[in-house]
Amino acid sequence: MRRWVPNLAYGLEITYDDWSEGQSPVFEVRHLAYDNWADHGVPNSPSTAYHLALLADRCNRMPHTPESGGEVDPAPPPILVHCSAGVGRTGTFIAMSSLLRSLGILPAAARPPWDTYTPEASAVTAEDNLPHDDQVVQEIDALREQRTLMVQMPEQMGFVYSVLVAALLGKFEGQRAGSA
Repeated sequence: MRRWVPNLAYGLEITYDDWSEGQSPVFEVRHLAYDNWADHGVPNSPSTAYHLALLADRCNRMPHTPESGGEVDPAPPPILVHCSAGVGRTGTFIAMSSLLRSLGILPAAARPPWDTYTPEASAVTAEDNLPHDDQVVQEIDALREQRTLMVQMPEQMGFVYSVLVAALLGKFEGQRAGSA
């Protein structure tokens, strides 16, 4: 394991070869471990979360070997995100990354999502009278349709707003205003 970006994330590349059937199906996993985000909390700064999302996107777009071997597959695979429980930090990172992408700050996904179904407002939004024109609320609500506790803490929701505002204002080192 090595640090891919100093003071940000550890990286591990794993290549799996299965020789059991005489063929060589190969797949690669690029695992990023960000260890500076406490459970039920938020990262120290919006900048570190933004750069982690940027790093995850860049690592995912690095050339990788297709399952059948041979030529490099031009489209990156989906990004999988998980924390210990798979809800608070996971939901915060997914919401933040998805919104950065939808605002054009992160590059568009190379492949469309597997499921383009857009759920209607959940009971959470309907019961709490949350604003329906707020993209952050809509994104978190859609995530909660899939897993109810996504973005557990109010501080995590506020953190998503902080990252988006800073990114839109071009506040991150090496970032051009409005883009990655």
